[in-house]
Amino acid sequence: MVLETQHHLNIQQNQDKEVLVYGRFKDGSILHVREAIKGIACLCTCLGCGARLIAKKGKILQQHFAHESSTNCGVTGPETALHMLAKQILCGVPEFPFPPVVAEFENVHHTLVGATKVSITSCDYESALKKLEFGIVPDLVFHSGTRRCQIEIAVTHKCDDIKIKKLKIAG
Repeated sequence: MVLETQHHLNIQQNQDKEVLVYGRFKDGSILHVREAIKGIACLCTCLGCGARLIAKKGKILQQHFAHESSTNCGVTGPETALHMLAKQILCGVPEFPFPPVVAEFENVHHTLVGATKVSITSCDYESALKKLEFGIVPDLVFHSGTRRCQIEIAVTHKCDDIKIKKLKIAG
């Protein structure tokens, strides 16, 4: 089953360009610039390239992080930040809602399994997972007892059909 859910996390705009509003704090958590100490004392790094960040918290321009030195990080920082933030949030939920599974044949719909919430006993991040037999690594794997559910998170682009097929085969 492939579950597509859309949750919108805002990439903030500053004069028609994306700005970096999330960084990785020294303890590994993801921090919004509003929660950071001003300047280099914020102790944050870029989620995209790993470079040190400076928290820009002036009163005129929008608050944002900037790289301490020039980098070619580009827009990967904001996209990576949202992707990692989504993983952090989802791995912290005690249960996950699943939609109903509905079969359709000749315009007749039959609900095979109703909508349900599954208790999550543990969650593995992409970085802790081994490649599945088809050479892919899901973003997250939820565990509920002996069952598991692979999760892919889309920020700017969805999985292609080939990856979805491989995830289905892998279980």
